[in-house]
Amino acid sequence: MSQGEGQQAIGPVLSGLLQYARTHFAAEERLMQKAGYAAFDAHKKQHDAFIDKVSELETRLRAGDKHLTVDALTFMKNWLVNHIQGQDRQYGPLVMAGAAR
Repeated sequence: MSQGEGQQAIGPVLSGLLQYARTHFAAEERLMQKAGYAAFDAHKKQHDAFIDKVSELETRLRAGDKHLTVDALTFMKNWLVNHIQGQDRQYGPLVMAGAAR
């Protein structure tokens, strides 16, 4: 972005992120279900919302949205802080306890 190449670079990033997220979320959701995580439905909704948002960003990119890179970075920062460091840590002990059995 600082070199004026954010628009060109973000396409492959979004595409790779979408592919990775689908694979990662499916594996994570299987672990949560196997462990009997009580908040599974709410957590899955967050995953689905993430996929929807990244798909929306891809659509905006194809439409030539000039503000996309800043919006994408803001979204990703918020996701990392709020979801991964917050929500994902809630089911971790339950999954680990199930793996230890």
